[in-house]
Amino acid sequence: MLDAASYFYAVLAVAMIGVRPVTGHIYDTYGAKYVIIPSFIFFAIGLFLLGNAENAALLLTSAAFIGVGYGTLTTSFQSLCIQATSPQRTGYATATYFTLFDAGIAFAVLFLCTKKD
Repeated sequence: MLDAASYFYAVLAVAMIGVRPVTGHIYDTYGAKYVIIPSFIFFAIGLFLLGNAENAALLLTSAAFIGVGYGTLTTSFQSLCIQATSPQRTGYATATYFTLFDAGIAFAVLFLCTKKD
């Protein structure tokens, strides 16, 4: 399984890039909820599989699910932020989105590390 771990991020990246044209078309045609809700489900399944991975196949399958979910969620949320602002403020919306996104990850890591001990 240690050998497969080196392929984890490669599989994740291929899944992220491979799904974006499809989800972009669905987002533009049907709306955000038809992309965001399934993406949450894919992401949750991927995290569950990752937490229970006992072999290489399950580890790489979790990478694909996480890649599809995470890759689609981040771009969909960014699109929602930009659509909710005026054209003059899209730069501010993008900067605020990524600042709060990164802060959320940082605080979650700190919070979960204290809960682990």
